[in-house]
Order: sequence, then structure tokens, then C-alpha cells
Amino acid sequence: MSPKRRSDANRPVHIKSILIVLIIAALCFFVITFVYNPLTGDAVKSSSTDKTPPTIGLTSIENNAFLPYNTTSTQLSIYTNEPTNCKWSQQDKFYDEMENNFACLSSSSKLNFNLYPCLTELTNLTLNNNAIFFRCIDKAGNKNQESYKFNLIGTPKLQITSSQPTGTLYTNSPTLTITTAAGAETGKSQCAYSTQKDIFENSILFFNTDSSIHTQELLNLPEGAYSFFITCRDIAGNEAESQLAFTIEKDTAAPRITQLYKDTVALHLILNEDSNCEYSNSIFEFGQATQMTGQNTKEHTAALQNYYYIICQDLYENSAQFNIYKEA
Repeated sequence: MSPKRRSDANRPVHIKSILIVLIIAALCFFVITFVYNPLTGDAVKSSSTDKTPPTIGLTSIENNAFLPYNTTSTQLSIYTNEPTNCKWSQQDKFYDEMENNFACLSSSSKLNFNLYPCLTELTNLTLNNNAIFFRCIDKAGNKNQESYKFNLIGTPKLQITSSQPTGTLYTNSPTLTITTAAGAETGKSQCAYSTQKDIFENSILFFNTDSSIHTQELLNLPEGAYSFFITCRDIAGNEAESQLAFTIEKDTAAPRITQLYKDTVALHLILNEDSNCEYSNSIFEFGQATQMTGQNTKEHTAALQNYYYIICQDLYENSAQFNIYKEA
């Protein structure tokens, strides 16, 4: 007697059950892995796989940088380690409470060290410190719990307070002397000069500069009229300008005594211009007697004696002779 065959209706549906289990598992994986981010409207990685908030790696302006005088707004880029949305405020607030948005790109570049740029315009900037706070949220919904603290320093106008020399000069090697004040670093700046009005980059830097006092010696200028255009610039980019003019003439006048006195050890001779002086107790030719102290200066001294024959010669070799007697 042949065995009875089992009907199809009673056969186990193993294949159908396996397919249903696989489908459910795949749906669970998708739900666990991707969630809907209400802030961006995008499906993003769940915090179960990405729990780290984004970080800001670079800023296009250095933190605590100086701003030029009267700057009320400036463009700024920040660079994050992953695609983000970022905001900023002039008060330290939660991300959702910050009022201002960055425009962020979702792609990085080798030019940006493989970081992701976000651009904004900072506004309402004032003199002195401007505290600004940044926070970002990544595609997984992770927000910065602490602000990135940033500061920009508004600066006063740079000023040139003194420009010398001016007028008529009796030296062919004058020294340009400029004094600066205010600006980003209390007058500290670089100054440059030119014989015609030009931009700072095309002018000649002073030999001694990068402070609040700037000097440049000019050597062996012929007689004539001179005019120089001065431009100074500080670290914030503030600039100040001035112009100085002088005339160099040949000195034909001999030195004159403006003050004469003695103390217990020396005779003191003060002249109206820089000179060199020699003395003796008898007549001599310049260059043959004892030199008084003080080279190329107005003040000279000599040891005490009863009688002085003195010759003083200025930088243009104009000479004057003096007979001086010691009082009893």
C-alpha cells in the first residue's frame, strides 16, 4: 500500500518566513542608522553612530585681531571638521537661540586643509573689544554645548603728532623724525617716505621704525628746497599721512657764544650751533692745539687756566676766535 502524499496546504512555509524576517531586519537597520533631522530636513546619521559635535579648526581672521578705525562690519569664514550648520551671536547662547547664521558648504577642499567652510558677515562692531560666540550642529544633530569664543578689537585712528625738520637748515645731512600716537598699539607703526605722494607700498621704509618714533638720516644733500611725503601704517591697517618741507642752505656764519661760565674744575662754553673747539694760552692755527671736550656739539669744556685762546669751527668750517681771561 503506497504512502499518502502530504497536501500543499499542510506544507511548512519556511521560505516565506525567512523573507519576512530579512525584510524586518533591514527596516530596523535603516531606522536605527538614519533618522530625520527636523533642523535641516535631511536624513542624517543617528547619534548612535555619531555622538561627537563638530569642531572649528580655523578662522579667516586671527582671534583677537585688530580692526581698522571705524570698522563696523567685516566678512569672516570659519572652517569645521565636518559638514555643519553654524550660527553666531554677540552673547553666549545656546545654538537654537543664536540670531545670526553662517552660510556653510557641504564639501571640503585641499586649499582649506580638507575642512568645511562657513561664511558670514559680522556686524555691529565697535571700538575696543567685540566678543563673538560661534556654535555649530552637524548632520547627525550633534550641537556644540560650549561656544567657540572669538574677539575682534576695534582701534582708534592712527595719528602723526610731529614731523621734523622744517624751515631752513644749515646741514646737508638732516634726520627725518616722525612721532606717531593712538592707533592699534599706542602709536606703534611703520613709517615710509617718498618725494612724491604715493601709496605706502611704493614708499621707502624709515631706517628706524616699527615703534612710535621713526628716524631716517639723509646724507650729503645739496643746497635747495626739499619736500617729503610721509605715510605711517599700524598692525590694524590704519594709516596716517603728513608732509614736511625744508630748505638746505650753506652756512657762512661763524659759531657764536650763547653761554660762558666756569665751575671749580672747568670752563664751560656753549655755542649756537654744533662745532668743534680747540684752546691754548697762545695764538695757533686750528688743528694745532688742545681739543675741548664735545665733538660736533654745542657744549664744550676745557681745564681751568688763567687765559684761553679758543678757536671753534662749525660743520661748514666757519671759524670764530675767542680770547677769554679767568677772573681773579
